[in-house]
Amino acid sequence: MSHGDTFMVAFAGTSSARVRLIGVGAPEGVHPTPSAEPFGVAAAAFTKGLLPDGRMVNEVLLAAGDAQLYTLPPNVRHVERFR
Repeated sequence: MSHGDTFMVAFAGTSSARVRLIGVGAPEGVHPTPSAEPFGVAAAAFTKGLLPDGRMVNEVLLAAGDAQLYTLPPNVRHVERFR
């Protein structure tokens, strides 16, 4: 599963876990209700391509214009960096 701001990860010997990037909101590519949002599939593919890069994905999504700043306390650690 991959959305523009949410994805699944698994480390060797562990079960998978859902990760939600803080500080950003991106279109949903796969969502049970409602259906996928405009640009959602492209956002999911873009994020999936960034994951192995070792960069701060949240920051790259914002810089590329593929997400918007979305902060919800207490997850505001990088808000100034993201602006």
